[in-house]
Amino acid sequence: MALVSALILLLVVSGLALALTTSGRIEVALSDNEELYAGARAAAESGLNHAAVVILQSTNNPTFPLSNLLRGPDSAIDPGNQAASENADNGIISHLIGGTPPWPVASGSAYSYNVRLFDDDDPAMKGTAFTAAELAAMAGGPVPPNQPEDGNRYNDVNRRLVIRATGFGPRGTRVVLEQMLTPIKMPALLVDGDVLVGGNVQIVGSQGSVHANGDLTISGTGVTIAESATATGTVTADVSWDPGGLAAGGMPRIPVPDVHAIDYFADADFVLEADGRITNPSGATVYCNASVNSDACRDVVPPGAQPPGTAFGWTFQAATGWSLSQNSANSATYYARSQVRITGDPGTPATPIFLTIIAEGNIEIVGNPELRPEPASELQFVTDQDLRSEGDLGVPLAFEGRILVREQVELAGNPALAGQVIVQDVPSVSTLVTSNSVTGSVTLSYTGLVETVAYTVSGWRENP
Repeated sequence: MALVSALILLLVVSGLALALTTSGRIEVALSDNEELYAGARAAAESGLNHAAVVILQSTNNPTFPLSNLLRGPDSAIDPGNQAASENADNGIISHLIGGTPPWPVASGSAYSYNVRLFDDDDPAMKGTAFTAAELAAMAGGPVPPNQPEDGNRYNDVNRRLVIRATGFGPRGTRVVLEQMLTPIKMPALLVDGDVLVGGNVQIVGSQGSVHANGDLTISGTGVTIAESATATGTVTADVSWDPGGLAAGGMPRIPVPDVHAIDYFADADFVLEADGRITNPSGATVYCNASVNSDACRDVVPPGAQPPGTAFGWTFQAATGWSLSQNSANSATYYARSQVRITGDPGTPATPIFLTIIAEGNIEIVGNPELRPEPASELQFVTDQDLRSEGDLGVPLAFEGRILVREQVELAGNPALAGQVIVQDVPSVSTLVTSNSVTGSVTLSYTGLVETVAYTVSGWRENP
């Protein structure tokens, strides 16, 4: 009996030892797998972060055609033949990242990643085509028209794109992560620095908000801000002042596009040269030359003048640049290689002048013009330097325009503006304006009819 008991005990102990050995091996294998998975997942995260950085850097140029990224490095597609050679690089962004995929996480690393870009209604995202109801639910883009997506993988309607990153590790380990890029809803007034808002300023409309990436100071109690008043720094206001929405400091920074007048040169109908000539955009045709006689361009009627027969209206002084001092002017988009001043009163509230000014120098408005963006453009003003307005500039509410300022802005007087003011607030070259302020009885109405687009990462997921 003792021998039998010993043999049984030995058998049990042997079984336990075998079980422990097997369990140990499984645990080691599981641990190895978890380590490989964690490494591949970290590689995929690196891919997402790398792709997001280079894409967001590209979109910091507000004229960058984001849909072109869907077409790959060659910017070419063949929508009728998915197997066409033009489509082989669709969604590939190696021209932004550099090198050839897959990209190693670090030199000599066993882990690497690949990234591709998709429109959010690309059937490849789902495995099958999206239904009409699903495409309608993806509605977005400029508001209005807030159109539904179209099911076209090469055409981004709602300004939402998906980055898919695949992380690779040893033994065929593979992890797929995705994140979505979406546009940020911009406020009516956005300053990449400090700004003072005071007097009887009225910032109204469904997107009538103010944000400063520095400090926001609200002076007095006469200011009306229909929506939010926020800052990345601090918000300072009278204790009795109350906005229509949130008033808070310490808020996330809102990306501000890099403002360069030259990015919008393609919009120009005429060029106000720094030497006193007015030319066509190519410079091949000179319409007039005011370098000797400052009025030489004032009464010249350009081809295709609007209204017909209307003269340019511009005069020129070498020391101060171009000036619009008359009460009539040709409606057009002008690109100025110098300073620009509006001292006259062109237009009326009922018949505003269609005038867009893109300037490499300051834009100063001391008259009482009634303007609206030139029909082919959403821009009202773009300046590489300062914008200063102390007159009664008017822009009808139905015709919102974008005002983009590279240096500083000063709005005072009694202007009634419709649209969006974005100030990059780079260190000053010009001394026309030295700090950002909106005071007096300025009215700025913004409902999102036009918009400057900046993107952010809005969400992510892991694919099985």
